Amino acid sequence: MPTPITGHMVDFVVSQCDFYPTVTETPRGGKVIGYDHRVTKTENFSVISETAARYLLEMDLKKIAGEMERLIEVPLTANQFLALLDFVYSVGVHTFTYSKVLANLNQKEYKKAANQFGYMVYDGKERSSKLIRRRAVEKSLFNRS
Repeated sequence: MPTPITGHMVDFVVSQCDFYPTVTETPRGGKVIGYDHRVTKTENFSVISETAARYLLEMDLKKIAGEMERLIEVPLTANQFLALLDFVYSVGVHTFTYSKVLANLNQKEYKKAANQFGYMVYDGKERSSKLIRRRAVEKSLFNRS
């Protein structure tokens, strides 16, 4: 059974995201709304409130938590889980699945896994100062007991 998503977890991810009240194009050609929710082809949004965006984020995090629990084969602390939840929400499940973060983690190389956060800082082809800060926060949280 997936780890329940708490208000604290949602608050943490919200603190790492920008809020987009309308659909916004990403540098890679995707679309986001709310707190970086990736708009799918079957979704039709025009505008979203912060309350609705938090609910949408919570639903996204529940799906991601389930995928993480399927992929991660080692025990995690609450801080490690939350750091990874934010990381996977940011980079996507597919990218996480093939990342060195997951490979190192599943070999119980926690320090090496944490050090890989810093390599995932590109928005398209550009290094992003926002992602550099976000990865530093995730790494710091991950390394806290």
